[in-house]
Amino acid sequence: MARARDPRRDQAYNFYKAHNGDIKLKDIAEQLGGSEGTIRGWKNKDSWYDRLEAESQATV
Repeated sequence: MARARDPRRDQAYNFYKAHNGDIKLKDIAEQLGGSEGTIRGWKNKDSWYDRLEAESQATV
């Protein structure tokens, strides 16, 4: 059985999005009580940069 998705994963992206990508991963990790490596993994797996770019293009 697959492990449930960590709800902090979406919170981490929301922090990234709120700062328009201009926030250090260690700062997100501190806010969520996780490790910088975990946040980095989520950022890469979920393509935060591309997602943020696509969302900003959709609002134009």
